Amino acid sequence: MLEYLVNQRVPKGENPDVQTISKEIAKLAWLAGAIEGEGSFGMYICSGHKLRTNHDRQEVQIRTVISIVNSDVRFIKKASEVLFDFGVNFYFSLRRHESTRNMLILVVEGKGNCAKLIKLLIPYLYSKLDQAQLMLDLIEYRKSINCGKSYDLMKDTRLIQGVNELKTLKSNLVDPSTTLRRASQPLGLKI
Repeated sequence: MLEYLVNQRVPKGENPDVQTISKEIAKLAWLAGAIEGEGSFGMYICSGHKLRTNHDRQEVQIRTVISIVNSDVRFIKKASEVLFDFGVNFYFSLRRHESTRNMLILVVEGKGNCAKLIKLLIPYLYSKLDQAQLMLDLIEYRKSINCGKSYDLMKDTRLIQGVNELKTLKSNLVDPSTTLRRASQPLGLKI
């Protein structure tokens, strides 16, 4: 258990308001913060894969991905250790840049892995909570429908609208002109 002082003005050992949090909660909160700052939630419509059973028809899939991108290997190492500790599968990718630093990408892919991670992180997410909840809703929706041979993903308006809504949420950035900025004060929004 980790202890932290609720009231910083009372000397350690004399504070009746000391609360404890588990190391597991601390790890998940750290990972949520890492994803808030350096990560993304994405669902991408991918086509072009030939079906094994019918070589004349191309398969259309939705790729479900949560990733963290950073040039600091120690940061990605820590994130991978937390994922490993909680049994979430992942892999690494390297994005090479000639003019800037190389980026290491930690990727959690697939409906099951992404759903597992989101369920662990939801209590600790803030700015990307809406993206995580939408992704989880779309994953649950996909599980609830029959995706047999006759299923046409491109005709599933709920799913396509959800994927597009996730893209919109990812690009929902605040215009600096709509903010109130004062030194040593929380950022204010005029919206």
